[in-house]
Amino acid sequence: MGKSTKGSRFEREFCERLGLWWTQSLPEPRDDVFWRTSNSGGRATTRAQSGKKADIHCGDVCTTDAIGQPFLDVFTVELKRGYNSHTIAHLLDKPNQAAVQLYEEWLVKSEKVRVAANSLAWLLVVRRDRREALVFFPSLISLVFNGHSKEPGGWLASFSDYPHLQMSMHIEDLWFDVMGVTLEDFLVEVSPSRITKLSEIYKRSLAVPRR
Repeated sequence: MGKSTKGSRFEREFCERLGLWWTQSLPEPRDDVFWRTSNSGGRATTRAQSGKKADIHCGDVCTTDAIGQPFLDVFTVELKRGYNSHTIAHLLDKPNQAAVQLYEEWLVKSEKVRVAANSLAWLLVVRRDRREALVFFPSLISLVFNGHSKEPGGWLASFSDYPHLQMSMHIEDLWFDVMGVTLEDFLVEVSPSRITKLSEIYKRSLAVPRR
């Protein structure tokens, strides 16, 4: 199976899994709420390069139903399949004169696509062959998780029960504070209702006129 075929299959499987998780509270959860974007996000990249305003085809995932829009208000998704010889650890042991690492390219692209989509954060999902899918995202976005909090009603998260990592790095002119967990742990720990609430707060903040 070629890389392109594996990537397309992974994108379809991810969208179906995401839909079932997002609609888990419905009497009949749905796997058709999210789908691959046109040209896997290439359309948005082309529009951005030509100075045109981005549309719903930012990142690798779009929604086929308005019920899924709050998720995309919060997260713009980038999906990567394969690349077995590359890990995020390459950012930690990279020599000073080494070439740009693939994860550096992915993180920068994720941030640029997020800006184009005007979403709150990016979500980078990576799956190597015969490995669990991993999810990387800005550490600050952990406030949407159903973790333990020191204050009643607080939104702080705890990943103490899950394998996870947190790294800080400077790439180009951007600063990244990244958290990473497995996709399945992400879907267990993150609450769709919290993301919906965060989407509402974020959209209200965008509507406030800046002085």
